[in-house]
Amino acid sequence: MLWSNMLSGMPAKIPGKLNLPTAQAEFDRLPLGDWTRIVGGVYYRVHCLDPTTGKPYGALHFSRRGSSRFDPPNGVGTVCLAESFAGAIMEKFDDRWGPVGSSGRSLTARELQENWGSLIYVPPVLAFEASGLNLSAIGTDAQLFSGEHSTAREWALRLM
Repeated sequence: MLWSNMLSGMPAKIPGKLNLPTAQAEFDRLPLGDWTRIVGGVYYRVHCLDPTTGKPYGALHFSRRGSSRFDPPNGVGTVCLAESFAGAIMEKFDDRWGPVGSSGRSLTARELQENWGSLIYVPPVLAFEASGLNLSAIGTDAQLFSGEHSTAREWALRLM
C-alpha cells in the first residue's frame, strides 16, 4: 500500500506541534502489524520510591499516574525500559535535565538515594516500532517524544 493512500484520511500535521491521534475506530483500521517487531531479552530500568510507602516501587511497576509522557491514568500502565543503563537513566531524568555539559545535567545525592537500577527479563513480545516512517504511517512524527505530554498520553492509549 502506498504511504499517501494510507495517510489520506489522516489530519494534516502541523510542523512543531504534536497532533492528537485519529478516532479509535479509524486508528484500528491501520495495519499496525506491518510496523511491529519481536523484542525481548534483558533490559535496564530505573525506578523510584513510592511516596505513599517510602519503599521503592517494584522493578516491574506499570505506572498509571499520568505524570509522564506515556502513562495515561486510564491505560493499562506503562513501564520504561532501556537496552543500556545509560539509556534507562536518560529515560528517567532527561526531560528535566539541562543542556549537555551544564551543572543542571547531574543527579543530586537525594535522587541517587531515591532511585534504583534493576535488570528485567522480558520474554519475546510483539512491539510497535515507533520510529521513522512508522510514525508517519500512524499520523504523527517525532513530536510524539518531545511534544505535549497530555497529547502523547492520548497516543499511548491508541497504541495500547
